[in-house]
Amino acid sequence: MKKQIFGLTCILLLASLVVLICNRIKAPYRNAERISKELRSSAWLNANNEVVKTFSHDFGGTFDCKNELCETEIHEKNSLLSFLKLAPPMDFRVLMHTSDNKMRDYSVTLRNNGQSGSSVWFVKAFDRAAFDMENEAFRVSAGDGRAPFVMVAVNLSAPDEQQILIQKIDLRCLSRMGGCTGQQLGPDIWRLAIPVPRQN
Repeated sequence: MKKQIFGLTCILLLASLVVLICNRIKAPYRNAERISKELRSSAWLNANNEVVKTFSHDFGGTFDCKNELCETEIHEKNSLLSFLKLAPPMDFRVLMHTSDNKMRDYSVTLRNNGQSGSSVWFVKAFDRAAFDMENEAFRVSAGDGRAPFVMVAVNLSAPDEQQILIQKIDLRCLSRMGGCTGQQLGPDIWRLAIPVPRQN
């Protein structure tokens, strides 16, 4: 009887450990998904320093000001998978800026910090002066060097299908065995940087 109880206890402990590890692995993706969902809200148009500071605090970020310019930074990383060597270090980063107590811009980056160094970016400018978006509502930038990247930038004049490109960043990469690299980080965004063949 004692052996049966001991065996059952070991099974329960093992099952609990497995559940704990799975939750730890999934946590970065779940947190990043919550952050992304919050950023898609139209309420950011009227956000001030206090709103941004609260948002940063809720997700374990930092909030610093120099004169009238304030910056918040939030990170979600696949720390456990990376520690276990089951994936390269993956980093989801949010940068938000306010100026004169008004929302200026935010950027979302998903980066493979391993050997590939590839990343995908989404930038939203609430102030047309941010990211030099005065004369364009939508811009795609790309680089294919040692750290390839694709960045899309929008301002408030961009159509809805471009405004929601933030949803195309594949946040599941944060909890995926092997992580993601290059186009896997956001296939629909990455394809925007592929030149369209000219018609003869």
